[in-house]
Amino acid sequence: MRQMILNAIFFNFSWLGLILVGNYFIPISLAWLAWHVSECEERDKEVVLICCLALTGFIVDSVLIHLSIFDFGGDMQVIPLWLITLWACFAATLRHSLSFMQKHILLPIIAGGALAPLSYFAGVKLGAVSFPQPTVVTFPVLSLIWMSILLTVNSILKKEEASYA
Repeated sequence: MRQMILNAIFFNFSWLGLILVGNYFIPISLAWLAWHVSECEERDKEVVLICCLALTGFIVDSVLIHLSIFDFGGDMQVIPLWLITLWACFAATLRHSLSFMQKHILLPIIAGGALAPLSYFAGVKLGAVSFPQPTVVTFPVLSLIWMSILLTVNSILKKEEASYA
């Protein structure tokens, strides 16, 4: 239980630091990720999950830049490094502080459909990103993407867990 609470605290600390100061906070988030992985019983699986989700986030959010859903300023063609780091930090919560989402199919739907998009909207309010499209476009797009991601990841994690039972 202590590890789960620390996982949630350090993720939220990383989220806020990466949103507020961007690339300057990456070393702190990477230090947390290194500590996190060192504490995992199945380090290899955790590293694979973190890398896969960071890559997924890189691709998905970079596509959203090209679709004019996100604007990080300048002439960015891909997401900034701090956001890739944030995806990695998020991945580190899925088997830990967010593992409860595997218990019922509605939880990743609610989290993906409402909470994840709100996280991006908080990023807008804090100046980390802007949305060129109106909210009636951006929110449903983010909701569908995040519901799909969370349902897919939860399905994979459930199958993985079942194979050990």
